[in-house]
Amino acid sequence: MRGEASEELENIINDFYDSKDYKTHFSPGLSQWTHGPWGAILCKKISNTFQKGFYVGYAFINGGKGICLNLGQAFTEIEHDKEIKHNIAELEVRASFLRKNIKKIPEGFLNPEIDTKNQNREFSGPGHIIDKFYSIEDLDNEKLLLDDLKAIMDVYNELIPIYKLRFMSKEISQAEKEPSLYPNNKTRIWKISPGNSEERKIFWPLYKENGFIGIGWFHSDRDYNDFKSVDEIKEALSNYYEQYKETNPAFAAYMIWNFTNKIKVGDWVIANGSKKKIYGIGIVKSDYIGPYNDENPHLFEYFEHLRKVDWVITDELEFSQELFDQKTVTEIKEEKWQQIIKEYINKFPQHAKVFNQTPIVNEDYPEVSLQFTDIITKLKINSRIIKQVCGALNSGKHIILTGAPGTGKTELAIDICNAAEKLKFSSGKLLTTATSDWTTFDTIGGYLPDNKAQLKFEDGIFLKAIKDDNWLIIDEINRADIDKAFGQLFTVLSGQAVELPYLNENRERIKIFPNINKLSNSDSVYSLNKNWRIIATMNVYDKDYLFNMSYAFLRRFSLIEIELPDKEVYENLILEKSKEFELEEGDVNLIIQLTDINHIRKIGPAIYLDMVKYVAYRKDIEDRLSDIIEEAFLSFMLPQFEGIDSHKIYEIWNNLPKDLQNDNVRVKLQDFTLDELK
Repeated sequence: MRGEASEELENIINDFYDSKDYKTHFSPGLSQWTHGPWGAILCKKISNTFQKGFYVGYAFINGGKGICLNLGQAFTEIEHDKEIKHNIAELEVRASFLRKNIKKIPEGFLNPEIDTKNQNREFSGPGHIIDKFYSIEDLDNEKLLLDDLKAIMDVYNELIPIYKLRFMSKEISQAEKEPSLYPNNKTRIWKISPGNSEERKIFWPLYKENGFIGIGWFHSDRDYNDFKSVDEIKEALSNYYEQYKETNPAFAAYMIWNFTNKIKVGDWVIANGSKKKIYGIGIVKSDYIGPYNDENPHLFEYFEHLRKVDWVITDELEFSQELFDQKTVTEIKEEKWQQIIKEYINKFPQHAKVFNQTPIVNEDYPEVSLQFTDIITKLKINSRIIKQVCGALNSGKHIILTGAPGTGKTELAIDICNAAEKLKFSSGKLLTTATSDWTTFDTIGGYLPDNKAQLKFEDGIFLKAIKDDNWLIIDEINRADIDKAFGQLFTVLSGQAVELPYLNENRERIKIFPNINKLSNSDSVYSLNKNWRIIATMNVYDKDYLFNMSYAFLRRFSLIEIELPDKEVYENLILEKSKEFELEEGDVNLIIQLTDINHIRKIGPAIYLDMVKYVAYRKDIEDRLSDIIEEAFLSFMLPQFEGIDSHKIYEIWNNLPKDLQNDNVRVKLQDFTLDELK
């Protein structure tokens, strides 16, 4: 009986998500919190046992009163954690935290924290995040039950990445949470600046003499070990520093996280004096030493966050070209490391013995294996689209996101690349917009004169992305003449190596090798690793620039359409945006009514949200709502009708709200058609 119930539940889940990602279980017996049969759905990313994590559950209320559908937590895990003294309180704290991260509690579900007077509160177990009670009569409403299950599963999947970051940091290894560029725990190379340009002159002699390297964020006010995630660091930076109240603290947060958690004993550290200069090279000899650690000598003023380092090379070396970025903590790739070794041995042959002992950096990258919960986006799009994206990228395909203007194609492309970078499938992203003027000079590269009037090969957009192992986002790819712009990259994308008609500074022919899982040590060879992807977007209405894309090109890509959301989603988005700008619902009613034309001309949510923002700022100047909505329509929506058939213009006119069916709008619309609008 239990097996049949679990199988049936899996079949239902499969309608919403891939049931292979979930584990179901039914029990007729008692538990600590239920006195009758119960069932549950657990995501395998959280745990393989219902004694850990959180899950969607059904509890049959004792006495046949009904059933409770809930998003609850396992108690056994909390009970056995010796660091947690107050088990029930911990469950409630976790529930409260997760509840605050739900974008919108589904209709009919209760918040146990505030709905304490509801007559059915007796069914709510400790640690319930949200729940809903069904009477025996409700169980005959199959549509209600399925809709509610879909709604609570959506909330569950929304909270999974948040739960993992917040509550599973002790269990999940660093490699699982944020896979290393070098997953086999081999030596990594780091550049750490010993202060800013002025501070380095003071601090480097102290670091060198005492055997340390350090960074200074938060001075002695915080111990970095207290931070359990990058997000916690970002929040703390924003609260601590005025500059981060206006700017994004992400770079600083990741540098702190890397210094504390990513750098390992045995890694190599380069202390740089400038973008071109190295002060010294050493080997990390300790874990992170915080300001309250007894091993901290407190020699470096506000640089209170340290690592012990054996500075095996202290001969300074200046390079002819810039080698480093401005970040305080940066991981150095093998190609640049080999360049540093070569230059040092040329000038200081005695250091060859030191470098000969350098372990070989493991250059393998983890295979792309995105899960749809890895891609965090604010867009209101069907999870099926995210799953298509993951499936295409995991199978080795590049992708083209297609759809109407305003559907969030570029934003989704950025979100995809951010997920890939976080999981170390890439080193970052490079965003560019295609144009009809693109040639291989723009994409592959070509000769340009240097400051000595000598011709030198300069990388194009594609080669820059390949060299830096950045996923390439090409916005509006349909604007480019693909054959003219892609050139030799066609061959590379098909899995073949190519030799370009260019020479580097050493008069070596430049080559691109595909499907290599390592970075090249030669500046004449570009290694296109197996993980490298192009994420392109295509505006299907941009006919003036639309070049024919050949089958040979398209078969290297997977085309994924970003569909328009339902009308209800549009309305909710518009109302949410209006609240952000303190507008009344009446201020945006006409904008909501305009969504009725989406069945004639597909227009994405971003266009409507831009109109709401315009109305808000325009009302501050002059409060004439009908005129303002008309201005917004003509400014933001009318341009989207370019190239549309005449009969559709007539349909749009007839579907406009009555307040917009005036002579001025009629004249503007007639510019798109030969027919007279009445």
